[in-house]
Amino acid sequence: MNSTPTIDLGTQVADANGEVTFRWTIPASAAIDTHTFSLEADGYDTQSVSFRVLADVSAGGSGGSGSGSGSGSGSGRLPSTGADTTLLGAAALLLLAGGAVALGSARIRRRSSSEV
Repeated sequence: MNSTPTIDLGTQVADANGEVTFRWTIPASAAIDTHTFSLEADGYDTQSVSFRVLADVSAGGSGGSGSGSGSGSGSGRLPSTGADTTLLGAAALLLLAGGAVALGSARIRRRSSSEV
């Protein structure tokens, strides 16, 4: 972490896919601000990513005093992410139903032909 406090995460070895993972805990002394993490490796460009440290509003503690106002609007719902799989699910059910009908028809034909 290239901010105050500076954190040295040491050295990690990449896996067979060239991927490396670092895990760290943001110290309580980190400023509520934007920080940067950089990765350096011999023969590669330095890679950086920025992230924000936010206040923990659930921590409680002794608060200060002040006043303010604001307004907002919204539906109260989180935005959807990912893919809509409704059509895919309907297609899968249709294929399963078709397969069940085909299997049932084949069994009926076998019984009919064995009775003749």
